[in-house]
Amino acid sequence: MGLFSCFTEGMSVEIGTNYTRIMKNGIVLLDDSSIVAYRETHDENVRHCFCAGIECYSYDDPEEVKYLYPVKEGILADFDAVVFMLREFKKRLHSSIPRRLLVATPAYVTAELDIRVFKEAIEMAFDKVFWKKYAVSAPIAAVAGLGYDVFDDSVAHCVVDVENEMSSVSLVCGGKLLAVNKCAEVGLIFNDKVIEYCKTNGLLIIEPSTALNAKELLPGGENECVVSCINLKTGVTEYRTFERNEVEYWFDSSYKKLVECFKECMEEKSITEKPIKYHLIGGASQTIGLKEYMENATNCSFSMPNEPDKVIIKGLDLLNTKPYIKHLSECGSLF
Repeated sequence: MGLFSCFTEGMSVEIGTNYTRIMKNGIVLLDDSSIVAYRETHDENVRHCFCAGIECYSYDDPEEVKYLYPVKEGILADFDAVVFMLREFKKRLHSSIPRRLLVATPAYVTAELDIRVFKEAIEMAFDKVFWKKYAVSAPIAAVAGLGYDVFDDSVAHCVVDVENEMSSVSLVCGGKLLAVNKCAEVGLIFNDKVIEYCKTNGLLIIEPSTALNAKELLPGGENECVVSCINLKTGVTEYRTFERNEVEYWFDSSYKKLVECFKECMEEKSITEKPIKYHLIGGASQTIGLKEYMENATNCSFSMPNEPDKVIIKGLDLLNTKPYIKHLSECGSLF
């Protein structure tokens, strides 16, 4: 063990509705889908879970195989399924498991019980008693992942985390979460016909944030929508075209919800007189025209990193050192 390993020997975990990510010492150990495949049994109260992550989509018996997303709106909706999923992911880790754990929790998840469940699920899945188990609010980790000093109290950060199921707007300053507001889905919703087509043809729709406007990709195509998908057999990204009436666009209405969420949160900015930096992060933050819409509707300038969906886990890993842990604890930002 190196001289400075005691400062960095921690595992960082982000369990989201769509993805689960694990990092240690700046290295991504896992980045996979938060999904579990199972078969029903004769007992309606018992499921046979047999696969987790993107591998779930590789099975050719869609009539028998069912899928479960065990995390809903940032809450572990199915504890046993989450434990199973994490145990499957553990098999893919080619690294020792350290004794310190830092978990990112959604900004709007503040109940002590919900936060404790995150820690217990990870500990049970890894069959390990961590010496130290901590949780920190995701927007605080995001500020670190964006490259800012989390504990700088001379400036506040408005973090708009845009996800498909639940988005949030948070105000962070000096290592503390000052305000938070949440709203439902933002972006592109696929109807049953599109989802069934992709499932039948072995395709996994990439985050709706990467759905492309046909006019940007093909000549004409005013009545068409091009969707980027992963071919699960080849692993290659493909583009499939659907009629506009087969894909429900509700950008305008969903964008308005996010703006309203933003404005409600910003009503709390009176609690800080510091200048504010505005950031767009999250898997759906790259949805067509969202950044421009937000800037026009709020008269604020938003920054967006190259990998907006990985900001939280990167920041979490940066914060998972003894000096930062101590400082976060002193700020009252650890759970």
